[in-house]
Amino acid sequence: MINSNLVEVFVFLILPLMIVIILALMHQSNKNKEAVEKANQIEKDRRGESVAEKIGSTYLDRFFVECVLAGCSDLSIEKNKARAMLIADKYKMIYDDIGIEALYNKGLNAHKHTSQNYVNDELSKLRQIERKKCDELTRYSNLYGKEKTRVMLIDIINELSNDKQALEQGAQLYMSMGLEKEKDWAVRGGIASGIAGSGAGIATALDVQAQNADIRARNDSLIRSKTPVYSKLVSSSSDIQNKIDRYKKSLEMLSTTLIDEKTTKEEVLDMLNVVCDKYVISKTGAIEITATVEPKSKLFIFDDVPAYADGTIIAKVLDEKNNAVSTAKMVFPLYGVNRTTTISGIGLSGAKENTRYHITFEADKLWLVE
Repeated sequence: MINSNLVEVFVFLILPLMIVIILALMHQSNKNKEAVEKANQIEKDRRGESVAEKIGSTYLDRFFVECVLAGCSDLSIEKNKARAMLIADKYKMIYDDIGIEALYNKGLNAHKHTSQNYVNDELSKLRQIERKKCDELTRYSNLYGKEKTRVMLIDIINELSNDKQALEQGAQLYMSMGLEKEKDWAVRGGIASGIAGSGAGIATALDVQAQNADIRARNDSLIRSKTPVYSKLVSSSSDIQNKIDRYKKSLEMLSTTLIDEKTTKEEVLDMLNVVCDKYVISKTGAIEITATVEPKSKLFIFDDVPAYADGTIIAKVLDEKNNAVSTAKMVFPLYGVNRTTTISGIGLSGAKENTRYHITFEADKLWLVE
């Protein structure tokens, strides 16, 4: 049988040592592997074989950009060729086997690819921003009649309620910041009494009470200094609540609000003047349109009930040959149009920069409401 002492020695001394050695060897192997990979990467970079993820991230791209900045792009000129070789040597580029001209051309092609990737990435980010803005502008475009007003009112009330809650929480946090917490004189006095006798307990309690009086005085002074700002925050919260109450009242009254179901959307559009104020074309081909809408005359339903126009119109973007290149939905605001009103919309593609277009408008969903 194996001696139990030998087993204990192996388990508690030799085995842990072997594990440490194995882990150390594995770690060194990984380090060696990383070093080899790094060396290979450096070698590829020196030969101009690394792919640049962004401008200036490889020696090849730095070499090319510096050649351009130095004005030595034309390597048929001897001095330009000599300067390009110096720049290549500066970055320890390996070009003897292909020549400096081939290295420069390789850098040119790689830089074009990298630059295009950069442009594509920037355009992708811009498209996301434009798509988000378009979604927000057309958020209520599929709603009809009083349902549009109801959903918009609920959303506004919820947003205002969130603002009010955040403002109140911020006000409370602002007032509590920097305040000191008073000490419990009874507990501290009791502990001192248990350790050193009743006299020490009384003295400790009186000392803590005196400290608390100082804390209260400092806190009162701090609160007084913060009161003006706190009062403004409370006033702002009250203003928001007043707005919430007004919108809730509008929501309650909506159930008895009259709506004209007979007038067609085309007839409603004929009652309005819609003029394109401006349009802006982005690099992505999106076109943002701003228009002014106003009634040609006062609007009524059921002969004598004052009304406003509500809904969504479509802006059509036409080129010089009247070909449609893009469209944008433009949603009327909460209480529609009964006076001069500005609306906006975005067509996400189709337009070209530095090109003239004219904008026409047609009805998508339009109605008259009290």
